[in-house]
Amino acid sequence: MATAQSAHVCRPQEASPGSFCLVWCYERCNKADQGQTLIELQEVAASFGSNLVLYKKSTGFLNWLERATEPVFLLADWREAKPIFDGVNLLTTARSQQFHLEMCILAQSNKTYRRASEWAALIREGGGRSIKVLDGYSREGVEQFIMQSIEDVHASCDGRADLNPASCPTFHTRDVDASSVRSFQEAGTTSLQLSEGSASASASAISLASLIQAVQDPDEAARLEEMIQRTMWQQPYED
Repeated sequence: MATAQSAHVCRPQEASPGSFCLVWCYERCNKADQGQTLIELQEVAASFGSNLVLYKKSTGFLNWLERATEPVFLLADWREAKPIFDGVNLLTTARSQQFHLEMCILAQSNKTYRRASEWAALIREGGGRSIKVLDGYSREGVEQFIMQSIEDVHASCDGRADLNPASCPTFHTRDVDASSVRSFQEAGTTSLQLSEGSASASASAISLASLIQAVQDPDEAARLEEMIQRTMWQQPYED
C-alpha cells in the first residue's frame, strides 16, 4: 500500500520558519449548524498564531495544497479523507511535490469513527505516518492534534525553530460560497477574513495540464498506473 510518508518534508527556503496553516475540509463547514464549531476553530487557530482556511471538498483543498508553502494541519471529514490521501500520493509520486501535511479525521458518527480508525490503522501498518481520528469534534481534541503536529514539525525539521504565526493567506475558492461565510460575519458570530482576489481561477484538483503531460510520457504513465492500483481502496466510500 502506498503511503504519504514522503509528504512530510520541511522546506525552509519557501516558508517562514515553523509557520503553519490550519485547514477544515468539510462539506457543511459554512452551514448555520456548524457556526459554533467554526467560531471555536477560528479561536483555536488564532491562539496558535495561525489562520483558518475552509474547504468543502477534497478537490478544492488539493488544488490549494499545490501552492501551500507552510506545513498544513488538516481537519477532514471522513468522506474527504481518503480522496485527500490518494491525491497527496498522486502529487508526491507522479510529480515529486513535497508537503508537510498532518491529518486529523473528525468522524460524524460511531460507524464512521470505526471505519476511519480501521483505515488509519492500515496506513500506519503500511509504514505511513499516523492519522489521528476523533470521535466527533471537540475543541480539546483539536488542540491536542495541533500540539502533536507541532512536535512532528519540530522533529522533521530537526528542532530548527519554534513555530511562528502563519503567513499563509486566509482565502476561499469557489469551493466555499463567500456569501454564506459573510452571513456569520453579519451576525457577529465570527470574523473570518475573505480575500476574493487571491482565489485561484482554477477549480480543479491537481492541475490537468500536469497530468496530461505525465500520461504522455510512457515511463511516467506506467508509474502513475501502478501507484493508482496500489492506492485504490476496495471498500465503498460511505458513512
